[in-house]
Amino acid sequence: MSVGVVSTGSLPLALLVSGGSGQLGTDVAAQARAAGHAVSAPGSRALDITDGAAVDAATRTPDRVAAAGDVEAVTELTIAQLEAAMPPA
Repeated sequence: MSVGVVSTGSLPLALLVSGGSGQLGTDVAAQARAAGHAVSAPGSRALDITDGAAVDAATRTPDRVAAAGDVEAVTELTIAQLEAAMPPA
């Protein structure tokens, strides 16, 4: 996982980008870092998004979660866990 923070004059968010090694995840993480956010972007080998316990552990500390992984592999339980980890906008 990689973390980057760039001062933008506003409070940076801690973001988890699942699928961080894929094309979409790489782009989302890069744009978030460029905007000054702290980003954790594990690939599918580091975070299995179909493993509920792994998702629970990974979503405890970030302020927001971006699911950029293989959404077809996500179970309904995992989707609910990801949504529960995201505070209302």
